[in-house]
Amino acid sequence: MKRVVTPVVSLLLCLPLLVSCAADGAARKEGPVVAAVPAGVRYPAVIAVLPFGNETDDVAVAGQVRRSFYNHFSSKPFRDIEINVLDPKLALLEKERGKDFAEIPPAEIAEALGAEGLVYGRVTDYQRVYAVAYSQMGVEAEVWMVDAATGKELWRIKEAVRYHEGGVPLSPVGAVMTAVTTAMNIRDIQRTRVINELGWKLNEKVPVPEGFEGEREPVIRNVMTNAGEGPFGKGKVFKVAMEGEPGLVGIFEIGGFRKALAMREVSPGEYLGEYMVVPGDEARDAPVVVYLGRPGGAQARWFDITGLVTIDTEPPPRVGGLTGVAFTDRLELAWKGVDASDLKGYRVMRSIKPLSGYEEVAFVEETRFADRSVQAATPYYYRVTAVDAAGNEGEPSESRRLVLRHGEPVAVGGVIAEDRTFYAGDYVLKGEVTVAEGVSVELEPGVRFFFEPGASLVVLGALRAVGTADSLVEFLPGRAVEADGGRWKGIFFDSASGRLERARISGAAMGVVVTRSAVKIVSAVMEGNVTALAASGLPSPEVTGSTVWHNEAGLRLVETRAVVRGNDITQNGVGIEAVDSSPVIEGNNIYDNDVNVRARGAALSLDGNYLGSVKVQQMRIEGEAAAAKVLDGPAPEGRPVDAVEDPYASLSDEERRELHTRLVIEGGRYFRKRNFGKAADSFEKALMIEPSEAIYYYLGLSYQEMDDNERALAYLTEGVEKYPNDSGLAKARALLLYQLERLDEARRALAEALRLNPGDRQIKFILERLER
Repeated sequence: MKRVVTPVVSLLLCLPLLVSCAADGAARKEGPVVAAVPAGVRYPAVIAVLPFGNETDDVAVAGQVRRSFYNHFSSKPFRDIEINVLDPKLALLEKERGKDFAEIPPAEIAEALGAEGLVYGRVTDYQRVYAVAYSQMGVEAEVWMVDAATGKELWRIKEAVRYHEGGVPLSPVGAVMTAVTTAMNIRDIQRTRVINELGWKLNEKVPVPEGFEGEREPVIRNVMTNAGEGPFGKGKVFKVAMEGEPGLVGIFEIGGFRKALAMREVSPGEYLGEYMVVPGDEARDAPVVVYLGRPGGAQARWFDITGLVTIDTEPPPRVGGLTGVAFTDRLELAWKGVDASDLKGYRVMRSIKPLSGYEEVAFVEETRFADRSVQAATPYYYRVTAVDAAGNEGEPSESRRLVLRHGEPVAVGGVIAEDRTFYAGDYVLKGEVTVAEGVSVELEPGVRFFFEPGASLVVLGALRAVGTADSLVEFLPGRAVEADGGRWKGIFFDSASGRLERARISGAAMGVVVTRSAVKIVSAVMEGNVTALAASGLPSPEVTGSTVWHNEAGLRLVETRAVVRGNDITQNGVGIEAVDSSPVIEGNNIYDNDVNVRARGAALSLDGNYLGSVKVQQMRIEGEAAAAKVLDGPAPEGRPVDAVEDPYASLSDEERRELHTRLVIEGGRYFRKRNFGKAADSFEKALMIEPSEAIYYYLGLSYQEMDDNERALAYLTEGVEKYPNDSGLAKARALLLYQLERLDEARRALAEALRLNPGDRQIKFILERLER
């Protein structure tokens, strides 16, 4: 019957061949032959193999040679101390003594480790030479044992292994490793087998005393793993191949993560173990240990010298902020980088469908990608995922739709009678362009509509124009309009529906006219128009998060219930004009217009908006508009406060300055006379005219002296918020908080006051007391 040789079997069968091949072309240094220890001579039974010294430039070789020696030494009939137990104890001893272990007497080391004998070692030579048709690798080491009780050296061995290869590539090694690893290159394999053979040769000469009893452990000749392919993510397979005595039981473990993992004997003396990583597995830098044992009898142990294993099944975070820009020859994507220490890169996926059919088009390390393998007039959908070193992939980002921008401007005129999508590019509108009833038109990011003189866009059906932060949809005056300084007519919605998001409307007579239409204008810019938005009738538009500026009139609302929320309406002739309307106007910054708000025909509430001032007389509102509670600063940071009637509004600037000076002087005089009630009254009147750091400071002190600490704290806090760099205000507030025993707040306030005035000894003293 013909025997089938599996790849793993090939691996194990080839190992002896590799050694013999190397021997044919090798020149090996033979160490001294060590005689057996005579009967009757005391010989240590518990042995510790100490770290090896290193006289080479390769920092890792000493550790690997030590492991190799230990692996073979463990089959001797001695009790050896496991390296992972020995090393922490040795490190603690070095720390306590303040010395390297080589400087500590053997008796002290043995006592700390619980050993009777110590094996010392050093790697004396390591060479690597690679050429086109020739390679050489060699390693040399010396080991010796010391009896801890007497301090005498029992034996010393020096060995070397040299491999020479010339003219014939190491193809058998490549074939062997296919069964276990694809990450380990030919040099790594050669290094492993050289070090392994050195460990074996050294141990062949380790003497065993006559009559020394102990059960012979099973022999492990070699172990190889695919640790070099790590880290291992979900679904990856970690493999271990072992060559040893046939007919025994093989198991392996991955650090403390997985123990007693079975190995199967695929051929006499050839064992294979595999572990497939499943979700939830996590292990960092775990050593691999392989065991070969007789049922109910002795067991040999082997530490893998090729590396530690990392298993990681935690995927990176989801990619966010995916944006895209269309050009005539490419589609460019960008996204926010994810925070992952083991990030490998980003997988860019593309489809012509929004929900399915995504395929990888690129794997990149940067947070951007330009796709040049796309066709014109075809929408493409993109998603991006983050991938870590273990191959774990995070959730895909939101999709982004992009289409190549066409080259030359496209003329648009007449009636659009069928549903249509305008892809990124420039379009020139002539005359009145109408979207017919029942027709839906969509404008992709990067679309620019240029209007010729007198041109307009009339929407009777539906218009959806949605851009992105870096690729707006724009409605602009054409060259002819700009040349004669004229205007294009505007965008007109009549009993229609629409959404203008991240759009710019500029240079029109009537930017957007909404008549009995449900239109949402979101994060748009309306600038340089005669009227930015005119709305009338029901249903009414919603304008949110938009910028309306540099127009003769911002929003003109007639008989509507429009919603105007979270917008910046500034530097217009009239910000908002409302006629016979009951709109919702809240959370807006309406300021620095000639007239901020004008209302007639119906009372208009402006509560919850920032109107440039908390003083009613400075809010620039006309007609039937009123504000009782306004924001004290621009939204969203501004806080709601009561609107204040300014009793000095009728005074001229000169008169206000004179009155302010008189009130401050008057308040100071009352304060010095300890008439704190009148002092506070004068300071509060001065504060209404013009605030200052000094006024807030003395108002706080005045109310403290009157035992009205809450009002004192309110003024000091308001002053600190308005003048955050004033050390006097900061200290006064901090001391008041300390006096009120609000210690957590006081500690933070004192620290800030000390930052502003690092030399203040009083603050330092109080802070020190609080920290005790």
